[in-house]
Amino acid sequence: MGNAYVALGDARKAIEFHEQYLLIAREIGDRRGEGNALGSLGNAYANLGDARKAIEFHEQYCQLRVNWRPP
Repeated sequence: MGNAYVALGDARKAIEFHEQYLLIAREIGDRRGEGNALGSLGNAYANLGDARKAIEFHEQYCQLRVNWRPP
């Protein structure tokens, strides 16, 4: 849903959905979903022109990928 809002040019609304996705993924232990949400949040913040926030989320994504071992 968040990606659809990005496509429509509404990055702020996309961020709301990506944040929900991140919360749910973390609650259920879905590391792949967590990574997807972090990357999507980084992209959405980049679309808003907030490079610092984008980098923050992309760094979290990279750290997760370094430590992630698929089941």
